[in-house]
Amino acid sequence: MLEHQIVELLFRQVAVPYHVNVERTRRWRYQAKDTPMFMDMTILDECRYLYDWMPTTEMVSAGFSNIERQLAYRFALDGVSKHRRWYNSEYFFGTAVIDQFTEPFEAKILHPRSDL
Repeated sequence: MLEHQIVELLFRQVAVPYHVNVERTRRWRYQAKDTPMFMDMTILDECRYLYDWMPTTEMVSAGFSNIERQLAYRFALDGVSKHRRWYNSEYFFGTAVIDQFTEPFEAKILHPRSDL
């Protein structure tokens, strides 16, 4: 794992992170008298399984020396990062295990707004 990924995971282990679930996000547009209005319902996921399974800061070097554990984390991070790929590419940069165009693992995109 890259150093910035480990630091980010350690920070998120003690915080309460929420990740956008792009597939479940809903978007609408409507007309209010004269003004066009836009509304998004953003669904958030805690992904606690990822952070609860992670070793504590004292044990992180031993925890990540195991290749099977590293691979499990990389696949979990890949899944989380696929939801953020086009929404916000800053988090979990460089975590791809499977490329973003391989079905059913492609990067998720926000759907266009539907009219109410």
